[in-house]
Amino acid sequence: MKFSDFVAVEAIRPNIVATSKEGVIREMTQSLVDAGKIASNEMESIVKVRASIG
Repeated sequence: MKFSDFVAVEAIRPNIVATSKEGVIREMTQSLVDAGKIASNEMESIVKVRASIG
């Protein structure tokens, strides 16, 4: 299995503008929503859980 099997190329964002941990997680999650890899109604719960992990 290749690393590319796990990467959603269409969700890669080379220029993240957020400066906080939660902001970066939010931008990355939004790019997955925009790419159709996760549902938009799942975004807030993903951000909340991921931001709470150290």
